[in-house]
Amino acid sequence: MHEININFLRNWRHLPNEFTPLLLFRDFTHVCFTFFGGIISKIDIIKTIGARIKTRYLHIPDFSIEQIALSGQCFRINKVQPEGTGKAMYCNRINTLLEKHGTKCMIGDVLWGVHALGQELLIIQHLDGTHKFCCSENEYNSVWIPYFDINRDYAEIKRRILDLNDPYLAEAIKFGWGLRILQQDAWEVLISFIISQRNNIPRIKKLIENLCLSAFRESCTNPIINSPENDEARNNNFLAPFPSPHVLAQRSDEFFTQIGLGYRARYVKAAAIAVSNGELDLLRVQQMQACEAIDYLKKFSGIGDKVAHCIALFGLRKLDAFPRDVWINRIIAEHYNEDLCLKPIHDIAGVAQQYMFFFEREQNRTREL
Repeated sequence: MHEININFLRNWRHLPNEFTPLLLFRDFTHVCFTFFGGIISKIDIIKTIGARIKTRYLHIPDFSIEQIALSGQCFRINKVQPEGTGKAMYCNRINTLLEKHGTKCMIGDVLWGVHALGQELLIIQHLDGTHKFCCSENEYNSVWIPYFDINRDYAEIKRRILDLNDPYLAEAIKFGWGLRILQQDAWEVLISFIISQRNNIPRIKKLIENLCLSAFRESCTNPIINSPENDEARNNNFLAPFPSPHVLAQRSDEFFTQIGLGYRARYVKAAAIAVSNGELDLLRVQQMQACEAIDYLKKFSGIGDKVAHCIALFGLRKLDAFPRDVWINRIIAEHYNEDLCLKPIHDIAGVAQQYMFFFEREQNRTREL
């Protein structure tokens, strides 16, 4: 009888037939190795996916996605619902994202879809004040922490504003406790606030979605998207990105008027052409001080003082910009007798503006509905 050493036993799947007593054991172990090896491989795959796709369950101080979505600084953060829970926007897409990230909605959860920086994000807002970010850890750190300005100490900002001993601002901060200034794409902010002129927020959001979807349809060859009979399927399954300067610069005048932009159509197209050919240099303007950037922006058609301040604050991260619209003008007239002084906090005046705007508008929001 042949002597069997340890090394040979390690390869007993390949034992010659002369080892008759071991044949059954060989076949049995082969089946076991195949079966459990497959399971181990699947576990490895699941672990790999889990490392890439992870739902972030977070308690972020001074953060409310709902307040940010309603703050008037951004127009593509929307409340959404999964299919089967009532009328929904992008309901099929939301279900896909929930399944992808292995999470479910609980009673009382509110879902928010974020379209920004060429990315899509699903945030689940819980009753206890925590939020779930349905994204990978890498995406959360590299995209959403900067976008939502999460690393900035808003408690310190509030303390500085409260040191003014201003009763109205104190009430506004208490009401809008979860506001943050987003770090948005300058190009998207530029076009969004040109569109915002003499418009309320619900209409601005609708016009921007029309712009994105119309530009997307014209540049896409997918017959499902281009078919006018498939609006529901298109809305549920396809998310239209914000069009680039080059895309909008090539669109006809009729394209903009059909969207419903009215007199703003020529300003939107002019801005797209100016950015596309480099005349309006958004990289250069980001390096300027706020007052210089505002003066630079106002040289272009359709950009007045308020719009320039909005672009500076929300698109260029100039926290000392202070947009004055009808709401802010009303506040200054009614609560400050036209004498609002923010010099001690001039470098964060734009944050104070957001607290004031959000508080005043939310108190009177039914006028827009």
